Amino acid sequence: MRLKMMLIFVLVIMESAVFAASCNKWIIAQHDNWQEQIQEIDEKLDMLNNQKRKSQFNISKYRDQADRWQTDPSHQQDARYARAKADQEQQTISEIDERIQFLQDKKTAILKEHAGNS
Repeated sequence: MRLKMMLIFVLVIMESAVFAASCNKWIIAQHDNWQEQIQEIDEKLDMLNNQKRKSQFNISKYRDQADRWQTDPSHQQDARYARAKADQEQQTISEIDERIQFLQDKKTAILKEHAGNS
């Protein structure tokens, strides 16, 4: 069970690194049209917000499971696992929030740069 949790954690970290690399590539790449950049940012923000909602749902589900299982001695390990899964989902939400903030800052900078040039 610990191995499974560690693997999930490693996958989340790897996903974050891949996202950061793709963002850097994407920022470096010059778009012909700044409106396309805004549209692409909005699409990524929608995707991230969907992922965040899914993680929030999972947190609620895992916490409910942990609460239900903690009173049953035969499910103590399951309760700990569910709490750990909820904690992992909370970490995922924190990472998603950082990504969202990064993209919102980028969008704001683009809009300020092109204010009045539409």
